[in-house]
Amino acid sequence: MGKYLDENLQIFVDESLEQILEIENELLSIEEKGGNLDETAVNKVYRAAHSIKGGAGFLGFDNIKKLTHEMENVLGKIRNREILPESSVISILLLSSDALGNLIKDIENSNDQDISIYIDKLNLLTNVQESGESISLPDAVVNEENEEPVNEKPAEEPPEEEPAEECKTIVSDENEYASILSNMESDHLQTSLRVNIKLLDSLMILAGEMVLSRNQLVQAISGNDRRALEVSGQRIDLITSQLQEAIMHTRMQPVRYIFDKFPRVVRDLAKQLNKNIDIYIEGKEVELDKSIIENLNDPMTHLIRNAADHGIESPDARIRQGKKPVGKISLRAYHDAGQVNIEISDDGKGMDCEQIARYAVNKGLITEEMAGTMSAREKLNLVFLPGLSTRDNITEMSGRGVGMDVVKTNLDRLGGFIDINSKPEKGTIIRIKLPLTLAIIQSLLISSKKERYAIPQANVVELMRVPQSLFKDKIDNVGGARVVRLRDKLIPLVTLSSILGMESKDSPLPDSYIKTGINIVIVSTGVIKYGIIVDDIHDSEEIVIKPLGRHLKKCRGYSGATILGNGRVALILDVGTLSQMAELTSIPASEHSIEMNDEKNPGDALEKQTFLIFKNSQTAHFAVPLELVERIEKVQCRDIEFIGGQRIYQSRGAGIPLFDIGEVAHVETFKPEKEALVIIFFVAGKDVGILAVPPIDSVRAVCSIDETTLRQPGIMGSVIINSKTMLIVDVIDLIEHLHPEWFSVKKKTKYADDVKKMILLAEDSKFFRNQIKCAIENEGYYVVEAEDGLAGMDYLNANGENISLVVTDLEMPNLDGFEFAKQIRQDKRFSKLPVIAVSSLAGKDDIEYAKICGVDEYQIKLNREKLIECIHNYLR
Repeated sequence: MGKYLDENLQIFVDESLEQILEIENELLSIEEKGGNLDETAVNKVYRAAHSIKGGAGFLGFDNIKKLTHEMENVLGKIRNREILPESSVISILLLSSDALGNLIKDIENSNDQDISIYIDKLNLLTNVQESGESISLPDAVVNEENEEPVNEKPAEEPPEEEPAEECKTIVSDENEYASILSNMESDHLQTSLRVNIKLLDSLMILAGEMVLSRNQLVQAISGNDRRALEVSGQRIDLITSQLQEAIMHTRMQPVRYIFDKFPRVVRDLAKQLNKNIDIYIEGKEVELDKSIIENLNDPMTHLIRNAADHGIESPDARIRQGKKPVGKISLRAYHDAGQVNIEISDDGKGMDCEQIARYAVNKGLITEEMAGTMSAREKLNLVFLPGLSTRDNITEMSGRGVGMDVVKTNLDRLGGFIDINSKPEKGTIIRIKLPLTLAIIQSLLISSKKERYAIPQANVVELMRVPQSLFKDKIDNVGGARVVRLRDKLIPLVTLSSILGMESKDSPLPDSYIKTGINIVIVSTGVIKYGIIVDDIHDSEEIVIKPLGRHLKKCRGYSGATILGNGRVALILDVGTLSQMAELTSIPASEHSIEMNDEKNPGDALEKQTFLIFKNSQTAHFAVPLELVERIEKVQCRDIEFIGGQRIYQSRGAGIPLFDIGEVAHVETFKPEKEALVIIFFVAGKDVGILAVPPIDSVRAVCSIDETTLRQPGIMGSVIINSKTMLIVDVIDLIEHLHPEWFSVKKKTKYADDVKKMILLAEDSKFFRNQIKCAIENEGYYVVEAEDGLAGMDYLNANGENISLVVTDLEMPNLDGFEFAKQIRQDKRFSKLPVIAVSSLAGKDDIEYAKICGVDEYQIKLNREKLIECIHNYLR
């Protein structure tokens, strides 16, 4: 009976905490709808409370039974419309729900707790005869509502609703009854986990497959059958990968588990701060490792509280600034590049990077000289320094200088990153990146001084090798610190062996490095990006993380260890701690620019652009904007087919047509060898490939584009990069010359019904202005040109009633595209005018800020097909 009781008690606690979370969410929904009563939500709360009461009565927990019974009475009166679900009523029910949760978490002592204050208030509600009568809360209850819970973990959120037989609860059955009770404060979540029965079935099947493969391997070894050994090895490798993935999924939980608590948090904070705040949540279904979710609760709660307290202004202040009185906090989770990304954004007052730097200097956290060399992003990230607070006075919620540093420390411990982007008076976006699991991660293996180390792949930005011939151009010293030139920035550079104490920090680079070349791993901590010089760079590999032994606990710079396939131990580097050990600060690009040209001359097409540079023969060099490239594939020339006069090859289950630039332009034709590269673009609704020969490269630079000298079909102009003339490929024009029928059908079906409308184009580069203007006019629209945002605004003020849509560059003199869009939105005459931005700025921060300023759509320059489709959608 003891074991049976233990399991039932565990199940009761877990399921009750899940139901309490449902009670809280539904109560908030009921409050939001007010007098428009949602009977479905009321019934859900009623059923959840009734279920808890039944279980508590069976197990003999009288206080839990009494409290849920009184809650049922109030809910019954709400359902019968005898009590209005006004804010004060919902507050009492929410506090009773909190008390119920605390009783269940401390279930061993639940019968000894004093719950009279909650019983009395619930009784008062049930005795109210007039539905309009006001209910006031006693001070004790009010104080409890405003007080932040200490060391309290949220209830575990159940998976998507499924039939009861589809899920099993895995429980610990190794402890005695008293031991189980004592481990249910904050630790109950670590003793149980809900797993879908289908996942358990797949694990059983994989285990069976592993046994069969083992038997085949044993037989192959005994028979010395080499071929059978290879087949068995491949089969075991496949099954192991599937088994690893399935086992990892048993620990995966949706972030809904913590996200669902934040509507309540924001609701209570808004009342406490006398603010109006709405919260919007997206991506609850995204899954993370259970241990990460449990440790993410406190950092997320702090960030949400900061957004409400520091970010969102009071209603009066928001109205004075022309904002809506109700502030907005958004919480979003999504997958990207094998990681989980979480964004917390608000439309509040934002953060002033200069003010943050002044606070840091005044508190002695940095020097004025350090502040003077920092970029705006680095100044924003100073909020992560211990002891920094931007509050002049201490309140119950903030001002003690403790918080953001703890948030970053906790996220670092989880292998995550945090970054801030903020604009004064516009809002703040905080981005968190997290690994899917803490148990197994993708890593880059490197070596230094004959020892191997692992760097989490999430920290790796890119790899560099600086040959001897470029050493003097790429490696430099600035202010006594070694740096590497990476495109338009100087990146701090350190030697791994010197950080780890294997040699002096002031030691010069070994002659062997200078003679053979230097291997550099560019890493990011979220706050700073820097380069690490290593002896060798090896393969990427999935590693299983092992904690450091107690004798290594005090060693800085390591986050764990792993055992490699050859049996050797490799330490896992903590790049955040390494940057602190090296005392690094970034150097902004503005002081040490390596761009080709710093000034724009009137009429020149100077533009910072990232080009993919390639060849189709030994003499013809080409460039194409990198943002237009879908992917690059290496193919064997023997795999290229020639069917019906068209080159084609099979990729991802489809045939991709291949083209040679020499088929249209007056350049040398493609000369096939054993291998070829296919640069794939999306044109006319399909993937097409341009043939090239290895190698290829990418370059980001400010350069002058000549649109006349070498212009021809398929070639929009030329540019000089690294002292070589490159022809800029116009992929759409190239394909249209070869297959005009692909485009005529599309135009007929999508654009034939358009009447001529006028579009304002603001672009300071004559080259790009002509390119975009021709593309738009070819579709039957009128185009009015403006050399920058200032000229565009002047035209709108004079003839704005004739303009149907605005297309604007973002990087412009006098008035850039961000401010241009802002002025359009602030003018009542044009506030509804669609604004499309075209730019070579492709970073998330630029896109987010453009939208904050009022841009409706964001398009990459020279992708005229998508631009035209976007224009058509707005003017349809």
